[in-house]
Amino acid sequence: MFGFGFGYYDERAQGKLDEAKKLIDNYIALADTSAGPVTEEVVPFHLVTYAQKQLHDYLKQWNMKPSFRFESVPKRKSKVCYTSVTVSAASKAAFLRDRPGQVAIAQAAAQATADAEAAKGRKKKSEKENKAGGGSAPAAKRARV
Repeated sequence: MFGFGFGYYDERAQGKLDEAKKLIDNYIALADTSAGPVTEEVVPFHLVTYAQKQLHDYLKQWNMKPSFRFESVPKRKSKVCYTSVTVSAASKAAFLRDRPGQVAIAQAAAQATADAEAAKGRKKKSEKENKAGGGSAPAAKRARV
């Protein structure tokens, strides 16, 4: 554990911060800023205060500023923080100037996510058919025997 002040910053928080940076990098690379600045809630999980400050400093190098939305959750002491990022054309250009290969990485990640979702959908559909007795006749006979 490390950190400053009364709070602490452990390996789990560092992992969440790294995951948030990866999500934000992919979002910035694929954001369509042709119609003006784009804002979206990119980080759908909680970041501790110290990680929020680190993320703010990380985005400041490209003149971006994250916005945080705090939400009360039942059976939880503190509020959950979700992060949104506003990307303008100038900040996206600065980002891509620093990281020219990020667009290809983001496209590959988006394709992998889409493939995983499609595979999960096919798996659920086949499980439903098997439970309902659908499918081919020989398979249904084997199941009854």
